[in-house]
Amino acid sequence: MQTPSTMDASIGFSVSLKLNKTSVMLYRNGYRKATDGGHGASTQTYLCSFSRECTDIPPEFEEKLRQATAGNPKRYATIMEKIRTDVLEPARKKAQEQQFKAQEERVKGSLSFALQQIESAASCGNRDAILANEEIQQALRRVERGAKNLLVEPKALQVAADAQGQDAPSPEREVIGLLETINQACTRLKAIMPFDGGFFARNHQFDKATVELVQQMWFRVQHAHDALTMHKQLHRPKNWTRMQKEVMGLLDR
Repeated sequence: MQTPSTMDASIGFSVSLKLNKTSVMLYRNGYRKATDGGHGASTQTYLCSFSRECTDIPPEFEEKLRQATAGNPKRYATIMEKIRTDVLEPARKKAQEQQFKAQEERVKGSLSFALQQIESAASCGNRDAILANEEIQQALRRVERGAKNLLVEPKALQVAADAQGQDAPSPEREVIGLLETINQACTRLKAIMPFDGGFFARNHQFDKATVELVQQMWFRVQHAHDALTMHKQLHRPKNWTRMQKEVMGLLDR
């Protein structure tokens, strides 16, 4: 891609900008007269370049452009504007998106690690006796306060998303979030419900509310499964239990 260049008769050459997928290149264009009176030839001399990933014009490039367009400030301004709109603004947007994504992944990783540690602490055999320790309770209260400081109201979440120029969460993103919550709950229930887990004895009498929630779960899980499997891609195949090692990996070992 090349910008139009207009020959400046007073200095006998023009300056052009070329953009490809990776670079921004500056050239000096001229015309060499034939010594024998015949047709002359156009010439093009490479001056400098910089990467399209740059978010600012390198000083060396800007200086070369200023020298090459000396006496023609309009041409200098035209090229600078093209670099700003076609190169710098997209590069800055891309850099911001990459930075945001990297920060988001770090936060997700930190929260995942914290959750794993809390679940590990909660599944120890002498849980109640250990958690009765006042020092541990103080630490848990600090964890609770810290977690509350990270919570954001749904309306504020949408405002933050709009500020980042992101689209509103798609229905599938909502489904992913719900499934992650369900899977985490199932993992936790599996850890604390067995008799040898140290939480509930074989003859433990559960509250009425617990029994009612379990009974609701019988139907809600089936209803959710039926809704999901309306979509062919989400059907549970025959002999699906054989897929546990492939699907669950090390999670349930």
